[in-house]
Amino acid sequence: PNPVIDDLVVETTSVFTSGSVHIHSATGALIREQGLVSGYQRTIIDLATIQPGIYLVCIILDGLESRHRVIKE
Repeated sequence: PNPVIDDLVVETTSVFTSGSVHIHSATGALIREQGLVSGYQRTIIDLATIQPGIYLVCIILDGLESRHRVIKE
């Protein structure tokens, strides 16, 4: 769900062999990076300690990147 309060849920719809999630601040600074386990289609990332604001979430699966804007409350 967007906005996010504590947990960011990443769900994939395709099978992948390598994946990661990068969370960047509005200024572009890398806030958090987390690898995704191959075969899993749902990953929960704890954002409870991150300050409220707007963040860019980059999801990289097998070298293909998608970007999403997330609001942290």
